[in-house]
Amino acid sequence: MNELPHPYRYEKGIRLFISGDQAPVPESCTEFIDRMKTAEDISWLDIERAENELPVFDDCKKDRKDLRAALEGIAAGGKMLVVTSKAGFPTWSVFQNGALNRCKATKKLYELAKQERESRRLHGAEDALHERAVEGVDEPIINHMGQIVGYKKKYSDKLLEVQLKALDPDKYTDKNKFDNKGLVINVEMGLREKIKTADIVVEDVEFTGLENIRKKSNNNLDSSSKNL
Repeated sequence: MNELPHPYRYEKGIRLFISGDQAPVPESCTEFIDRMKTAEDISWLDIERAENELPVFDDCKKDRKDLRAALEGIAAGGKMLVVTSKAGFPTWSVFQNGALNRCKATKKLYELAKQERESRRLHGAEDALHERAVEGVDEPIINHMGQIVGYKKKYSDKLLEVQLKALDPDKYTDKNKFDNKGLVINVEMGLREKIKTADIVVEDVEFTGLENIRKKSNNNLDSSSKNL
């Protein structure tokens, strides 16, 4: 049976293992290096210690390349080619071959940097959406001379609708559009079936009625003949 992983937290870039009421135990250098070799349990918070203990970071520094700055720039949401160039990597292939492909740990840190980048961008977009929908943005008031004389708050009802649907889709998503279409189809099909059935019934009624009329007419004729 596999043992459950020990709970841990980070302090100054060091993973500290927590066990009951005992004092947290810092991860040893050997344990850290072994974890970096497998790259199966790496956190973005490991980057500080990785810079200090992984040879690839030192090798990059010798060539005046800052691998940590490149990864942190990507995580912060900067343009990849721009941040890697500023960190000393003239081309993407140099960054990829000279740093990322050197070991599993740097590849994993790069993947984590991209995940952090997407998360920050998403949160930034959500904050901007909330500002435009709820708080409003300042829109300049311009007079006839083209001068700004003040500001007014501008809100977006459309963005507010988007935010409400994202926060509570069960409550604010307009499901009637789909339900009504289904209802119309069902009603139309139901009416068609009823019409078909009604046609048959009408035909039966009309046929039965004519037979009854003919029978009544014949009976009347028979009665008249007898009376004569």
